[in-house]
Amino acid sequence: MKSSTVATVFILAFALVLIVFTLQNTESVTLRFLVWQFTNIPLVLALFGVFAAGVIGGAIIRVPKIRRIKRELKEVRQELEKLATAEKEDDVTSEGISMGKQLGNGFFSDEE
Repeated sequence: MKSSTVATVFILAFALVLIVFTLQNTESVTLRFLVWQFTNIPLVLALFGVFAAGVIGGAIIRVPKIRRIKRELKEVRQELEKLATAEKEDDVTSEGISMGKQLGNGFFSDEE
């Protein structure tokens, strides 16, 4: 099966599970938070709200790490670009040892 077919089947199965969950959890509940009180809210709506708040909270917590990783990636790319430029200017072996222009082709040169 193609990956798009597998993804479609997975999405449809997940949607079916959500529909069944919604239909089985329609009773009303009362929610209290600090000084606020919310009455006659469907249980499924309250659960989805808590889930959404958790996803948003988790995303907010991850933002500093994502920014740090992006900054480090940018620094690594800049360093890689510097090394690529330096390699073009100077003869550097795979071990990172500069052979220099004066040595010609290096230690194992056939020239005498």
